[in-house]
Amino acid sequence: ITDLMHRYGEDVSLKADQRDQEVLDLVELENLRRTLALFTAQSRMVKEQRRVLKLMETLAQNNLPPEVWEEMEAPAEEVSTGAGTLEVELVSGAGLPRMDMFRACDPYAVMFVDGLAGYPKVVQTSQWVRRSTSPEWNERFEWALSKSSQRLTVTIWDKDNITKDDIIGCIYIDLAALPLDGSWDEDWHGLQNPKFGNKLRDARIKLKVRRSQHDPAAE
Repeated sequence: ITDLMHRYGEDVSLKADQRDQEVLDLVELENLRRTLALFTAQSRMVKEQRRVLKLMETLAQNNLPPEVWEEMEAPAEEVSTGAGTLEVELVSGAGLPRMDMFRACDPYAVMFVDGLAGYPKVVQTSQWVRRSTSPEWNERFEWALSKSSQRLTVTIWDKDNITKDDIIGCIYIDLAALPLDGSWDEDWHGLQNPKFGNKLRDARIKLKVRRSQHDPAAE
C-alpha cells in the first residue's frame, strides 16, 4: 500500500521527463551498437578509398593538361542548403500485444529525431488510446532538422497508471532514404523488440512521413 501511495503521489511531469530520458538512453544504446558493428568495415573501406584516390590523383597529374588540373584543384562554390523539415503523421496501429495479464493495452507513441541536441521538441509524444490493440491516432508532428539528423525513432508504449509504462516496441526510419520533393511516404512498419520475439509478430504501426528541403538563403 505504501508503494502504491508513493507511485500515485509522483509528480506527473517528473514521470514524463523520466520516460523521455529512458527513450533517449535506449536510442543512444541502439545507435552505439550499430556504430560499433559498422566501424570495422567502414575503416577498411575508407583505407581502400584513400589508396584508390591517391592512385587516381597520381595518374591525373601525369596525364592531364596543366590548365585542366588547375581547374579541378580549384575549390568548388559553396552551395547553401538547409537541413529541411520532417513531418510525421501517426495514423494507426494493429496487432499490438497486451503487456499485462489483467489489463488491456493502452498504447501511445514517443518519437525522437537524432542530431537535435538543444533543439525544441526533440522528443514528441502522442495521445494514449484506452484499451485498444488497434489504436487510431491520426496525429501529426513536425521537426526542424539539423544537418546531422539521420534517423527517426518511433517507440510504442503501454500506459500504466500503477507501475512504470511498458515499452512495446520501436521502429527506425532512415531519413536519407526519404525523398526531398515534399511527397508523403505512407506505409506499415513492424515493431521490433528482442525481448518479446514472437509476441510482436503481428504488431505494426502505420505512418505517413514527409521530408521537405528548406534553404534559408532563399528567404
